[in-house]
Parts: sequence; structure tokens; C-alpha cells
Amino acid sequence: MLRNFFIVTVRSFFRQKFYSFINVLGLTSGLACTLFIYLWINDEVSKDKFHQDVDHIYQIVTNIKWDGEMITWESTPGPLADEIKSNIAEVSAVARFSNDGEQLFTEGESNFLEHGYFADPDFFKVFSFPIVKGNTTAPLSQKSDVVISARLAKKLFGDQDPIGKTVRVQNRYDQKVSAVLADITDESSLHFDFIMPFDIHKE
Repeated sequence: MLRNFFIVTVRSFFRQKFYSFINVLGLTSGLACTLFIYLWINDEVSKDKFHQDVDHIYQIVTNIKWDGEMITWESTPGPLADEIKSNIAEVSAVARFSNDGEQLFTEGESNFLEHGYFADPDFFKVFSFPIVKGNTTAPLSQKSDVVISARLAKKLFGDQDPIGKTVRVQNRYDQKVSAVLADITDESSLHFDFIMPFDIHKE
């Protein structure tokens, strides 16, 4: 039975080559698009699953009506964090963070432009980015602290232990390395090579 179906299909294919080619091409394109969409969705929904409290982490956004349309921004007013802490008892930690563009890191004669964030101390209570060296409990407890990735630590200090060493940022701030993070992988929606105290951003 299957053999007969196969013979009929092959004969039909060669009898109407042009239409058969179009059908096969359409089927192949549809399957390829479906596969790519599945891979993309699977990648999106798997982001940030490594955080210990991922089911209890929420991002606050801003909705603004503009010309009759609703516009959503990821940015929120800075004082909102204090309002949430004061008025919503169920919230155990709030972490603001801001991207102020690439920052210049200077160590000796070497200069590097690096991407990172300015964040509240509770950043490492909310998120579970693995700290491989240094202060694992409160790495942003001082305004002079900086947390860097293993990749950046290698660039700045080579094989030396970076903990406790000072690096100059923006030719303005002398920051002490309090902790080193494992390099951020594609499992995270946030990618950065340093975290500095939010108080510096406020200045």
C-alpha cells in the first residue's frame, strides 16, 4: 500500500515538475519558519530562569498616554523605589539600576570603555548573578565599591587577585573591587561587565 502511494507521488511529481516544486518549496519554507519561531520563543522564555526567586521578581514600567496612544517605558522616577519600600509591605527588596552608557576604566596605562550599570545595593538580593570571588553578601555596601566581571578583571589586572584593588572610572572615581562575577551568559536578559553604586549615578 505504501509502495503504491510512493510510486504515485513520484510519478505525479515528475509529471507536474513546476507545481510540485512550488508545493515542496512552500512546505519547506513553512517548516523552516515554524522551526525558527519555535527556537526564538524558546530562547525568550528561558531567559533569567537562573535567578533563585525568578517567580517573585517584577519589573516596574511607566505607561504614558501620548496623542491618544499608550507608550510604555522601562524608565521610572528614581524616588519610586523609596515609595514602594515604604508603602508596600509585601515587597522585600527594591533595586534601581541605570545604564549611563559606556564608562572609561583606567588601570595604570591601560584604558577600557566598558558597559555596565549603576545599581542599588539590593541589586544582588533581587538577582542571583553568581559571585565567584570577594564579598558575596553585600558587594555594593560602600559608595567606593565596584563589582566587575571575570572578563573585565582579566583585562584590568591580568592574573592578579583583583579583590581590594582600585580602578579609576571616568577619570573621576576611584573604585575598590569588592567582588568578581562570573561572566554573564546568554541566559540573562541583562548583560554587563560592571556594577557601581546608584549613588554615583545620582550625582
